[in-house]
Amino acid sequence: MTRKEQMTEINRRIAELRTELRKLERSEAEEFQVAHRDNIGRCFKTHDDEYVMITDVPYIQNGTEHVVFNKYQFPAFYVATGSTQYDYDEGGYLWEPFYFDRAFSRDGVSFGNDPVFNETPWEEITLDEFKSIFTDKVTQLWDQVFKAVDGGKA
Repeated sequence: MTRKEQMTEINRRIAELRTELRKLERSEAEEFQVAHRDNIGRCFKTHDDEYVMITDVPYIQNGTEHVVFNKYQFPAFYVATGSTQYDYDEGGYLWEPFYFDRAFSRDGVSFGNDPVFNETPWEEITLDEFKSIFTDKVTQLWDQVFKAVDGGKA
């Protein structure tokens, strides 16, 4: 077997192993998703008085070499209650009453517990509590919009 044939054979085996590795990575990620689906719909109050609802399990993406999957980042919907969100594009603060982001979990059970900042887990609240906060915020925003449209008469 020539050197070129040897290199071709090695590359073929490497490709087979990468394919097998991707399948195992995807399988592991899918198992995690199934095991943590019960987090969907859980609601929390953060340390910054924001309210969060977990909307899905972490996503699986196909990378060039590996499956990209971050089991610590759960998609989430946030309701801000007056705190500011930093606007990176404008370099200033912009209050956003609602936004989608990620909620971090070290163990897939508790959320907001960041050991770097020595934070304790977020307080879990009921779906009804979350709905109440959300409805109040929508009503407040609705009133502000119509007050601006009516020239401050509302």
